[in-house]
Amino acid sequence: MGMHHESPTLDTGQSIGGCRVIRLLGRGGMGEVYLAEHLSLQKPVAVKVLPPEMVSERHVERFLKEARMCSRIEHPNVVVIHDVGDQQGMYYIVMQYIQGQNLSELLASQGGPLPWRSALRIVQLAARGLHAVHAQGLVHRDIKPSNIMLAVDSRVILMDFGLVRKELDSSLTRAGQVLGTPTFMSPEQCRGKPLDRRSDVFSLGSTLYCLLAGRPPFQGGLQEVIVQIASGERPTPIERVNQKVSPQLGQLVARAMAPRPEDRFATAASMAGALKKALKSSQLADTATFQTADLATDALNAQPVAAPSEVELLPLKTGREPLQARMAWIAGGAGVACLLVLGLVLNYFFGGADPPAKPPPGPPPSVPANMVYIEEGFARIGNDRDKLRVFLASYFRDEKLEQVLESLAERPQRRKKVPAFAIDRYEVTNVEYAKFVIETGHDPPKHWDGDQPPAEKALPPVVNVSYEDAEAYARWAGRELPTREQWMRAYRGDRDWLFPWGDDYEAGRANVKDNPKYPSTSPVRDTPRDVSPFKAYNLAGNVSEFIRGSYTHEDRICRVGKGAEFGTFGFLRGIAPGQLRYSIDYSGDKGLGFRCVKEDLGTDTP
Repeated sequence: MGMHHESPTLDTGQSIGGCRVIRLLGRGGMGEVYLAEHLSLQKPVAVKVLPPEMVSERHVERFLKEARMCSRIEHPNVVVIHDVGDQQGMYYIVMQYIQGQNLSELLASQGGPLPWRSALRIVQLAARGLHAVHAQGLVHRDIKPSNIMLAVDSRVILMDFGLVRKELDSSLTRAGQVLGTPTFMSPEQCRGKPLDRRSDVFSLGSTLYCLLAGRPPFQGGLQEVIVQIASGERPTPIERVNQKVSPQLGQLVARAMAPRPEDRFATAASMAGALKKALKSSQLADTATFQTADLATDALNAQPVAAPSEVELLPLKTGREPLQARMAWIAGGAGVACLLVLGLVLNYFFGGADPPAKPPPGPPPSVPANMVYIEEGFARIGNDRDKLRVFLASYFRDEKLEQVLESLAERPQRRKKVPAFAIDRYEVTNVEYAKFVIETGHDPPKHWDGDQPPAEKALPPVVNVSYEDAEAYARWAGRELPTREQWMRAYRGDRDWLFPWGDDYEAGRANVKDNPKYPSTSPVRDTPRDVSPFKAYNLAGNVSEFIRGSYTHEDRICRVGKGAEFGTFGFLRGIAPGQLRYSIDYSGDKGLGFRCVKEDLGTDTP
């Protein structure tokens, strides 16, 4: 019996399983999924419920079996089950809430295939999660793009275990019944045969094909697709569908989708290994003449020169942010290094060209004199991989170059429209911060003498401040800290440059490690060539800068800094292994400052 009702089973504010419902996220073949707040844990969760019209002995058995089986799987690429229960005849599963897109939604938003490196990296991580499922003796049976999530922090998570079974077990399936999504099912699944892990390998190969082709491997009506797959028909080779896919990668996809199980990868782990090897293969890299992209894991302890950097900082003081702020970053965890300040995350854009540059219109009269107007346009997070390769080749060779490239280029690029705003022309200086301290009584930075900075440091940017300090200053000024998108739009405008001024690095242009003129922070006007297309200064050097927001990792709140700082290289902050300067807060960081933005340009700043 299907779900025919239009109104949600649960209402906003209703409690179930110790969780308060916020809103409906979606409906599927085995229930409804809601976003909720776990009242005792005080964090967002997803709650899956079995609607009343689906409550039957068979459906309840399948629903509860899904929860019990999934709860035994502990892996960063598999959704976490927190609880399962029955509340007055309402059966529910409380699970990890993942904010992001499933791969079907991602493909739809891109309007075409993903770059091959992005596709391989996504499927490699999914294969790791699938191996963890198989290690429990289970078969997922419904691997497809819509059941694989790409979280906002670029983790890849296997979802929806409504059809999971023990290998070769058909106890909950009627004779001859075919369960799954035909487009991505294996031949043996289409024929209603008992399944082992190699069936999931086929489905994962079909998913990879779909990501590379921008469409499923088999076309036609439902029955036509089932007949094609069940008869052992192979799809058109992916390298003929997408000319940017190499023959070697085409062979990998074909092996995963071999009609006979014995001709496929024997395990999801072996498929993950082949994908990893393909990602590192110089032959594949050399045959790719198009823009590529990867997902985020941890950055290496490498030290190249100043460039557009995004630094994942260590956990801050915890327990002070509301649920709404934490929800936007709840998916943080796997693949994010929060023990040391090592994190550079370079995000790669999934397709599409930059809009042509155009002269910016005059700023509204409400833009303060110390700010620059940023017209509405697109923020592009990440850099062209080939440009990165050329740049890094000056500092690394051979295997080390590839290793650094793979570490620094792992999240998918994204391109997001940003409404017009204004941003500080320079970082907030010590003298500006002193005015805030005097007027509000806010605690000054620890290295100051009272409420005044050292005389020689009046004009450099303020440092030794925490995120909370920066936020307090912004509120006092009637402004906000910039979002990631706002900061990157100010950084390079509509261009796809590695640096605010272009693709070529010039030693001495910014206050970073290779500029011996500045052993510490420099006055904000002392490096006039470190300037962006919108005439915002010092985005590449001097201090790293807080951006708005946080993400939660192991119940600790972490912040993000953008840009390079004096005394360090631009891609990584150059912290020595073992130092834990930021395990509590950032108030001891001499290279971390901030600037502000003004979003409401219809009113004057106080």
